[in-house]
Amino acid sequence: MSSTAKLPPCRCDTCGREEPPGTWWPKPGDLCNCRKGRYRAILPTPSAGDPEVRRTLVLSTQHLHGDDAARLNNGEVADPSAGETDPAFGRSFVSVPYGWMTRAADFVDSEDGNGDEECDLWSTDMEAVCRYALAHGCSHILFDRDADTVDGLATHEW
Repeated sequence: MSSTAKLPPCRCDTCGREEPPGTWWPKPGDLCNCRKGRYRAILPTPSAGDPEVRRTLVLSTQHLHGDDAARLNNGEVADPSAGETDPAFGRSFVSVPYGWMTRAADFVDSEDGNGDEECDLWSTDMEAVCRYALAHGCSHILFDRDADTVDGLATHEW
């Protein structure tokens, strides 16, 4: 960091003391004058003009059932970059190098059991993975061949 770079404003995590931006002190992590807390950077609050940010769960393609993977490999889904969804399966996947990306909510049946009948066209493992993603605050799933597997979710060799 150059000597003229400004440090962010900081707030003590114990006493709440705030310090304005500076060039040398306090830095995030420095001990506060109260001697009990440490300074943390005060991050800007998102405003209406800020971009929307979403979380993505990255999982191994081993979490895809073989039938689902075959459907994807055979191109049985439409090209979502063209704004299409597959009429037979009603789900959008984006093909990426070594995997696929999709929205987690697209594969979750409704709580009352009267949900989307198209969910039945995919494996129950797909719904379990999507529920796992949603429970962890993720709106999307990236299935990547180099990603790790997660304990508690089914894995498949195909």
